[in-house]
Amino acid sequence: MPSSKDSDSRSKSVPEKSFQNEAKPVKFEYLPPTPDMRSALDLMDGETTKEKFIRKFSEQPLIPIGCGLTATALGYGLIQMKTGNQFMSQRMMRLRILAQGFTVIACLVGVLHTAKRKRSSVT
Repeated sequence: MPSSKDSDSRSKSVPEKSFQNEAKPVKFEYLPPTPDMRSALDLMDGETTKEKFIRKFSEQPLIPIGCGLTATALGYGLIQMKTGNQFMSQRMMRLRILAQGFTVIACLVGVLHTAKRKRSSVT
């Protein structure tokens, strides 16, 4: 059984940390928006949710379509799973995977198209 003398010597042997050498917080400078950012901010100023959805859908229509297909396949697949229709449930889960892949590819194509469009407008 350890004596109280041993426990006192252990607690005294641990050095206390000094917080004097801590790094000081870094201050970030404000960078004003570039002209491209200003035009984007002007577009979004006073825009309702419906207007934003319509604008985004017209810019890249395949992404919301892919999201809708994914959600529909998932929902119908879960309903079929609950009712016990294993064949249709399995088929809907596979369709969901295909729809997710379609959505990811649509996002990549949209990003590449936007980058290409911006690059051509700069030159």
